[in-house]
Amino acid sequence: MARPKARKRKAASAVLIPTPTPRSHSLVSGDIASPIPNHPAGYEAVLKARLPLELISEIASFTSGSALVTLCCASKTCAEISVTALYKFLFFRSPTVAAKCLETLCKRPDYGSHVKYFTLDFTACQELPSDFLTLFKRAVANLPNITHMSIAHIPGNILRGAPFRLGELGYSGIWDHDFTAFLEEQTSIHSLCVLDVTPSDGVLASTALPLLKGIRAVPWVVRTHVTGRSVVFVSIVCILDSNESREQFEAALRSLADAETPAECLSVTFRTRTFATAADITGALAVARKSLPGLVTLGVNMVHGPPMDQSFFSTFADYIAGFERLRGLFFNEASAHTSMVLPSPVQTLRYLHLLERRCRTLRTVGLTPQHTQVLFQPRRWVNAADIPGLYERNPDAFEEALLRTRHLRSEHG
Repeated sequence: MARPKARKRKAASAVLIPTPTPRSHSLVSGDIASPIPNHPAGYEAVLKARLPLELISEIASFTSGSALVTLCCASKTCAEISVTALYKFLFFRSPTVAAKCLETLCKRPDYGSHVKYFTLDFTACQELPSDFLTLFKRAVANLPNITHMSIAHIPGNILRGAPFRLGELGYSGIWDHDFTAFLEEQTSIHSLCVLDVTPSDGVLASTALPLLKGIRAVPWVVRTHVTGRSVVFVSIVCILDSNESREQFEAALRSLADAETPAECLSVTFRTRTFATAADITGALAVARKSLPGLVTLGVNMVHGPPMDQSFFSTFADYIAGFERLRGLFFNEASAHTSMVLPSPVQTLRYLHLLERRCRTLRTVGLTPQHTQVLFQPRRWVNAADIPGLYERNPDAFEEALLRTRHLRSEHG
């Protein structure tokens, strides 16, 4: 019986002899790659070892929402990764769906920390759940990192005291003292869009919104709340269907001249069918030429605009002659269901030269997207997108849309 025991001891000693460990492998070649453990504890350990979590999160950000939901169910690590991408952009068209997400954000503050963009895209005619505003106020308290928000018909008292500091805000609703107080809290806003707003008793302090650089608003907002502010871009959306509305529009344009640094970019959208000719449009814009002589860019958006014929361009050529620094002039049809009557490519070249002769600083003319492409010719106007490599060869001279080609380098001439 003693001999078998001796054999067992020898066998055990043989097992204890050290053996060389195999070389670990990495996902990619090079010294910077992290080695994969020879004996990983599980799937998550392998996942963490093969790729940095930051890189996996970046990959997940390009997947669809349904794929991210599926990824959440794979493992705890995958859930952490997918939640970051899943909650970064929140866009709701349905109040019911939005209410369910708000409930989740109320229960999980850690999810709310990932939200950067928040949009409620439903109108006042859609019935809100009875507890929607309460849920919204509770959820907002858990959203400290939002930078972009677009909401409609949320009272200002619900927004006041929010922990986030926005960079861009789009709002529709009542402009009262609560909403004014909310804006005064948001000291980092640089872009503001307030179109469908009803005036009330709120007056914005002159020191509010110190970083504001661009605003898109109706005339009364520009006249009341933008006066004296050194904004760069102003977009006015108006309905000029009466003498009163026209007076408000002209007063808004005059108020822009009161700033220490007047606006350089002006875009005007006319929501009316009464402007049958270019003379009507330039007549409404006559105040802009006096108030903003240093304007750099002018955009004109029209609903059912007049035909872009020789009379149209001649009228605008006379109008832009009064600007000292104008470099960009843009026309667009604001209605998606109609299109302006556009000239032929040959006529367009002749009209563009007419604009250039009256305003020597003009460099860019943008026409409606349905416009026939202008052929490239030396010393003529050209659609820069049609010329391969034009921007790479002329990064300093490139200015969107139709571009004057004199002194530009191109393989075409």
